[in-house]
Amino acid sequence: MKTDRQERMEVIRELCVKFAEEKMGCGYSRIQGALSNFGYKVSMTIVGNILRAKGIIPSPERGKQSNWTEHESAEMVHRRCARRDLSAGALWAA
Repeated sequence: MKTDRQERMEVIRELCVKFAEEKMGCGYSRIQGALSNFGYKVSMTIVGNILRAKGIIPSPERGKQSNWTEHESAEMVHRRCARRDLSAGALWAA
């Protein structure tokens, strides 16, 4: 049986890895800030240790390894969010 602290750290690890893999330009401080927005207060050192343990390299090197498919998929997500924002704006204006 896991303690609350172990479960919390598991969630933090999953979120760190998810942010690093989905957003190639996210450095340790940006990931730390994103975790803070979710209510998890961790240091940049912890974020770095988690990512290194998972074999994820620091942000500048990750950005160099991105490929066109990832860029294209990010562009589609951006367009989808922009459409959603526009339709929400139209609803607010009505």
